Amino acid sequence: NYIGLQLDWNYNLGYVDISMPDYIQKILKRLCHPTPSTPQYSPHEHFPAIFGGKGTRQYATAPDLSPPLPSPTYIQQVVGSLLYYARALDNTILPVLNDISTQQSKPTENSLKKCKRLLDYVSTYPNTFLRYHKSNMILTVDSDAAYLVAPGAKSRIAGFFYFKQAPNGTILTPPN
Repeated sequence: NYIGLQLDWNYNLGYVDISMPDYIQKILKRLCHPTPSTPQYSPHEHFPAIFGGKGTRQYATAPDLSPPLPSPTYIQQVVGSLLYYARALDNTILPVLNDISTQQSKPTENSLKKCKRLLDYVSTYPNTFLRYHKSNMILTVDSDAAYLVAPGAKSRIAGFFYFKQAPNGTILTPPN
């Protein structure tokens, strides 16, 4: 385990899986969210873009005029519980989390509806993981700094970041 993430190394096949087992189940239980009767395959509603045609334009969504919720606590719990998970493992939920978070100080019925859809989505996909494969590339950094090298300048720094082939062809090596 590392910062709440489980690292499952497979040195023979050259990959590592990063996951957070049981994290979603614990969140759903804590938030008292029931298992959806049908799977939710999208974390947010899809609005297709309309291109071409005479007089078609893309506008921002209309203001939310649905009734306000009595307390923002539930919305804040959903956002707070899923934000680390989204940044660490499941970036597909970041757009809807961003949308909900902009409304969490004054949530409405629509905010709650978005939260429920998001929780249905993570309930449908509770075991998300990332897999990183070994590569023959390594990140190389060349940097330099100088102090008081020009009039009126305190310091200068420059760096080049690039990938190059690893000398032994791998960066994934078993621990000693």
